[in-house]
Amino acid sequence: LTQQFNAMSEQLRASGEGLRRSEERYRSLFENATEGIFQADARGRLLGVNRALAQMLGFASPAQALAHSSRLRRLMGLEVPEFKRIAAALSRHRLLQQLPLLVVTREGRQLWLELSAHVVPGPDGQGLRVEGMVSNITQRRLAEQELNQHRDHLEELVAERTLELSQAKKRAESANQSKSRFLATMSHEFRTPLNAILGFAQLLQMDASLTKAQPAK
Repeated sequence: LTQQFNAMSEQLRASGEGLRRSEERYRSLFENATEGIFQADARGRLLGVNRALAQMLGFASPAQALAHSSRLRRLMGLEVPEFKRIAAALSRHRLLQQLPLLVVTREGRQLWLELSAHVVPGPDGQGLRVEGMVSNITQRRLAEQELNQHRDHLEELVAERTLELSQAKKRAESANQSKSRFLATMSHEFRTPLNAILGFAQLLQMDASLTKAQPAK
C-alpha cells in the first residue's frame, strides 16, 4: 500500500509538473506573442488580453487596457452595429477568419485590424468563450489604397492618351482628305489650260501652210 501510495504521489507530482510547464508555455505564448490575443465570455466581457493587443490599442499594459474597459466593443472602439454583426456571425458560424475592421483608439487614431475568432466551451463545460487573434494591417491597407489610387490615375492617363490619339487620328484623316481634295482641284486646274495648249499645238501641226521654223518662233 505504501509503495502504491508513493507511486501515485509520484504520478501526481509528475502530472502537476507537466501541467505547470504547459501553463508556463501557454502563458509565455500568450504574453509574448507579437499578435494581439484576447479571451472573452459569450456576452463580450473580457477575460484577458495580451501585451501586444493592449499596446496595439494604445495602452501601456494589459492591466491598463482592462481598467479602461472590460468590454471588448469599447476597448476596440467598435460601433454597436459592427459589434452586433460580428456577434451574430460568431453565433451562427462559431468561427470568423481574417475579418477586416476599422477601429478608433482612445487617442483618436484609426487602425485597420484583422480579426480571427472562434467560440469554445468554457472550463468544465460551463458556458461559452470567445478566443480571438488581432493583427494590425493598417500599413497593408494604406499600401493597397495607394496602389488603387495609382491604378486609377494610370487608367485616367490611359483614357486621356487614348482620347488624344483618337483626336490626332481624326486630324490626320481630315488633313489627308484636304490634301486629296487639293491635289484633285490642282490637277483639274492644270489640265484645263494644258488641254487648250495641246489643242492649239495640234492645230498648228495640222496647218500645211506653216513651215517647220514658224511653229518654233
